[in-house]
Amino acid sequence: MNLGRYAEALPYFDKVLTIDPDFKDAWNDKGLCLINLGRYEEAIVCYDKALKIDPDDKKAWFYIGVCLDKLGRQE
Repeated sequence: MNLGRYAEALPYFDKVLTIDPDFKDAWNDKGLCLINLGRYEEAIVCYDKALKIDPDDKKAWFYIGVCLDKLGRQE
């Protein structure tokens, strides 16, 4: 992911999340990969899962806003 190879990073996040579905940072990072691939709806799902683990996660709230903005859903 840090090298900008977002599509290649996704399966690694999926593997980690299969082992530990409550790993909030993995949900956040998977969401960031999806944002960089233009897959905003899928990214929102990841951030929703991160927020179920930690409702006060500022990163997840911020990136949900980014996704909604990119989707033209500013309401």
